[in-house]
Amino acid sequence: MATQTLHELDEKYIGNTYHRFTFDVARAKGAWIQDSKGKKYLDLVTGIAVLPLGHSHPDIVKAVQTQSAKYMHLSNYFADENQIALARLLTENTFADKVLYANSGAEATEVAIKLARRWAIKNRGKKAHEIICMENSFHGRTMGALSVTGQARFHAGITPMMGGVKVVPYNNIAAVKAAISRKTAAVIVEPVQCEGGVNIPQIDFMTQLKNLCKKYDILLIADEIQTGLGRTGRFLACEHSLITPDIALLGKSLGGGLPLSAVLTTDAVAGAFGYGDHGTTMGGNPVSCAAGLACLTHILKKKLIRDVASLGDDFKEALFTLKKKHPAISGIRNLGLIIAFDFEHAEALVEECLANGLIINKVQQGTIRLLPPFNLGAGELKLAMGILDKALKKVTPKEF
Repeated sequence: MATQTLHELDEKYIGNTYHRFTFDVARAKGAWIQDSKGKKYLDLVTGIAVLPLGHSHPDIVKAVQTQSAKYMHLSNYFADENQIALARLLTENTFADKVLYANSGAEATEVAIKLARRWAIKNRGKKAHEIICMENSFHGRTMGALSVTGQARFHAGITPMMGGVKVVPYNNIAAVKAAISRKTAAVIVEPVQCEGGVNIPQIDFMTQLKNLCKKYDILLIADEIQTGLGRTGRFLACEHSLITPDIALLGKSLGGGLPLSAVLTTDAVAGAFGYGDHGTTMGGNPVSCAAGLACLTHILKKKLIRDVASLGDDFKEALFTLKKKHPAISGIRNLGLIIAFDFEHAEALVEECLANGLIINKVQQGTIRLLPPFNLGAGELKLAMGILDKALKKVTPKEF
């Protein structure tokens, strides 16, 4: 009997919830993935914004090896030096006083909902439990996180969702104000709606939202799971609007490639949780925190956040140059290294780029998203634009 391929075994044993790429990965380093046949792919998705330093960065690999040799798990009955050191870095570089660790962005969202409700009920009474979220938002795939995700397609087949949620249009401060009542505990918002199509709000939207929350004594939860830790050219994307949220969610890049997320908040809000009010078996795992500490230390030491803005501008300029040759692309936009453009035949473009050794990502129906590593080289950017140019020539309809 013939040996089964990796993809045949995957289909046999793994729950089928993803469309897999057709090649097998042998290794990955920096901005590159190499398949089992030796072909290399330039990765501009980085594990969906998980790898700000690219694949297998030596500082992160060393930190993981060192910590794994000491111990890999203790439980949160023990203090851990990596947990503390990473939390210290996060608080020193943000508004936060306290950090609550979790394992994924969705789990961080769940913690934030629970914390916000507990704070509001404690401070404003039992009726203050509602969460306002935005249309086209995405906050994760667990039930609470999906309940505050303003996209009905994610709710299909699993309703009813969690109660006490109001959905309002994004970038519409009047709609938020109209939804606020004595029952409102918090507003949850993405500074950039990444999975929703890379929607960047007007610069004053976040400022007005913060002022509104402050006026009515409700918490502002900023979902910085994809935007945080420098990807927009600031440590937190909220900094572009010169505001501080009451709660910020981090994930994806926090672990440098390992599972790790965090809820950042103030002493006043964190105080709503007492002993036994919250827990996590694996949240803040020592190896994940070692990886996250190494990743964030490198980003800060090398001042890579400063470089993100200029690299994002380089991408945007290159895409506008490409648009002169390919008018079928439109809506070029970015905030740092969250980069997007619209193209009607996005799926075909993703496939053609993949065939030519470039990994890009489609979000929504006709939007291409790029999430390159912070340390991408100028030569790699040029190569990516060359492959994109070639792919656009092939998949663009003749009328253009």
